[in-house]
Amino acid sequence: MNVLESMPKSVHPRAKAAIREITGAESKKEARRAIEAFTAEFGAKWPKAVSKIVDEKEALLTYYDYPAEHWRHLRTSNPIENRHTQYAHRSPACSSSSSFAERA
Repeated sequence: MNVLESMPKSVHPRAKAAIREITGAESKKEARRAIEAFTAEFGAKWPKAVSKIVDEKEALLTYYDYPAEHWRHLRTSNPIENRHTQYAHRSPACSSSSSFAERA
């Protein structure tokens, strides 16, 4: 769900700030208001980007169902990326100047 891919780069700073308002809200109610504000600001020109947030709104706001002391960890954890990083560190990097390329 990459919202920014559906928007021009010139809008990215405003969109990132609006997304931070959603994910950094103090309550689920405030987060819903931030989603409404995001929809109002960007919906007319970039409906695809807005639909990525609106369609997944409940999943996006699930961490508000947990105690507030856990929010920080839930907001910053991305299990897919964490697993990818784990394997990326174990894999050797490929380069065009490797001995394999010279043998070919």
